[in-house]
Amino acid sequence: MTQNPFIYRGALKSLKMFWGRTSELDSIYSCLLDSEEESQSVAILGQRRIGKSSFLYRIYKKELADEMYTEQLKKTLTVIVSMQNLVTASPEQFYEQILDDIKSLSDEHNRLIDDVRAKCNSDQEKSFSQVLRRLTSQGLLLIVLIDEFESVSKNPNFDLFFFNKMRALMQDRRLAFVISIQTDIENLWGGELINSPHSSPFFNVFQHFTLRGFTEDETEKYLQQFCILGNQYAFSPDEISLIRQFGGKHPFFINIAAYHFWENKISGQQLSLRDVGFEIINDPAVILSYKYYWNTLTYEYRNILTSVVSKKLSYPYAKDVERDLHWLFKLSLLEKDPSGQYIPFSGSFLEFLSQQGTKKNGSASESSDADDVFELLSGDESTNLEFKSSLRWDVRENRKNEDLEIACLKTIAAFLNTHGGTLTIGVEDNQNVLGLENDYQTLKKTNKDGFQLHLYNIIKSRIGVEFFELLSVRFSTVSKKEVCMVVVHPSAVPAFVDKEKLYYRTGNSTDFAKTNQDTYKYIVSHWYNNGNLKRS
Repeated sequence: MTQNPFIYRGALKSLKMFWGRTSELDSIYSCLLDSEEESQSVAILGQRRIGKSSFLYRIYKKELADEMYTEQLKKTLTVIVSMQNLVTASPEQFYEQILDDIKSLSDEHNRLIDDVRAKCNSDQEKSFSQVLRRLTSQGLLLIVLIDEFESVSKNPNFDLFFFNKMRALMQDRRLAFVISIQTDIENLWGGELINSPHSSPFFNVFQHFTLRGFTEDETEKYLQQFCILGNQYAFSPDEISLIRQFGGKHPFFINIAAYHFWENKISGQQLSLRDVGFEIINDPAVILSYKYYWNTLTYEYRNILTSVVSKKLSYPYAKDVERDLHWLFKLSLLEKDPSGQYIPFSGSFLEFLSQQGTKKNGSASESSDADDVFELLSGDESTNLEFKSSLRWDVRENRKNEDLEIACLKTIAAFLNTHGGTLTIGVEDNQNVLGLENDYQTLKKTNKDGFQLHLYNIIKSRIGVEFFELLSVRFSTVSKKEVCMVVVHPSAVPAFVDKEKLYYRTGNSTDFAKTNQDTYKYIVSHWYNNGNLKRS
């Protein structure tokens, strides 16, 4: 049977399967190699599934560079690290991985690493500095590529000392970084990098590039590459039109749509265009990706997207609206039509957003099982999404434990004090659905009404009734188990737990102001500086 050429959906290791990105790669190589004195480090911004990992891999393999960089590339060493694999690691382990990767490059580098480690008594930080010194003396540039860089904000071991050390080495040695990240660097640590203890000159040295979808020409050629004359599996004009409708210019979604149409041809099913389209929009990879995008956006950005679909935004746009629209454009969630107005990047994403707008404006407190399954399974905990196994039932000790209620209250307060979010109760961190039945049995009224009443009562007594208008509670049935979703909108004033603790979100965790001075600093940076509060 003929292999489906569109089956690859993970990071592309094969150069044969990689497509386009010529201008983007030229820009990155230019930053890294044009200056012999100090290379320019690069931060590559791009939404999930846009192809950042595949892009980094091409640089790691030193591929697709212009011929003018052939000689410079001979004087570079490239190593690649996924920060997602180091969320609990120490800086020593970070250095160790880089040294091990350098060691594997050649026998010469193997001897170099062994020699330096022996002299430094296996102190990985000292070894890294010494190796870098020797490479620099040989005229070699070390390029460290870091995937999933945003995970650095989840690891407290990577502190100000570590980042300052990296900056000093970049100044004194031949060292450059290329990092991939889903958000602008200043949005790390819950958008508080500049005012956080992690703010370092290290973060000021990056040239920022946005990796978006294909160009129009790349999209067209990508779909035509297999459609040679006489190929019985070639796409028809109608099929290409539908692929474009489902995928826009987004590589991942174009690939999924093309995969289904190609699979229909080689399987001999001969489904109609409508039936193939139904398979595409119900592909779990499509639904989960859309849900992931939605869940990782703030309440304000969600409103912007649904307003685009409902055509509630007047054009030309106000400056603040234009800024938000441009950010969503950078994330490849929006494109521009010929008139300059923003539109969803594809027809299927437009349909998804229409459904979200309908749910937001609807009166029903519950949604369908299928929808909420994807809502729950769409991604890991993030700045605005958290799972809790229960409200007051101790899963480990198999008993009622009212002390556990504070965990949910902390998260709700943190969402109020940051950018909003959704707390889902009855689901473990790994998204295993436990349900609320055990919680129900601890209440006088043993059902969801009793649960909701109790939840509002503890919020009222320990956070404040004035925040009720920013909360909405709804229930859904997943695998015959009820779960509770508390949707929290951001507050214009600080929300305290028990009138003293100020909680806020940092990455995918809840943190708190440890001193009165910390509380003051957070209020100033989050509310005063944004104009929501006025000093008396």
